[in-house]
Amino acid sequence: MAQNYKNINLSEILDLKKLEAVNKPIDTANGLPNECYISEDYLAYEKERVFFNKWTVIGVGSSIPNPGDVKPYNLLGIPLILVRGKDMKIRVFHNVCSHRGFKLLDKPCTLKNVIRCPYHSWSYNFSGNLVATPHIGGLNNHQSERFDKTQNCLKEVNVKVWMDIIFVNINSNEIDFDEYIKPLEE
Repeated sequence: MAQNYKNINLSEILDLKKLEAVNKPIDTANGLPNECYISEDYLAYEKERVFFNKWTVIGVGSSIPNPGDVKPYNLLGIPLILVRGKDMKIRVFHNVCSHRGFKLLDKPCTLKNVIRCPYHSWSYNFSGNLVATPHIGGLNNHQSERFDKTQNCLKEVNVKVWMDIIFVNINSNEIDFDEYIKPLEE
């Protein structure tokens, strides 16, 4: 089972001398060692350090062109949904209902007004706000004084769309997107 690698040095997982050949001049360089492609530990480290902590491309806006278009996406084991809102803005959420953690969508589709969980029918608007909680207060009672819907919205992922390319930063700890993309724009 892979571990949490937030505070682990790569040298604790791999022999760094094997990696040095990658940075040599092209005529003497080698590719990455085989274990980089087959090691669960290396994959876990790479997920944490590269894909979850950096801006990562997960799609293009043209794949969800119309309001209500939604598309599930699996980013290395993290279920996400891409949503085109009625305001035409693209948002990305964790593809998990805040009620029981059930997966909201399995395939791309176009929705009219809400993202409805197939388990207990909790419903979210395209901005991720919880808008319906059927029977939360008992049979045919869809409200509860002790329950605050604003505390149970979908979990939004930091997203930027650049030239129709959808970038996300799962852990929201990468440099500002404008700074990140500046060298490419220049």
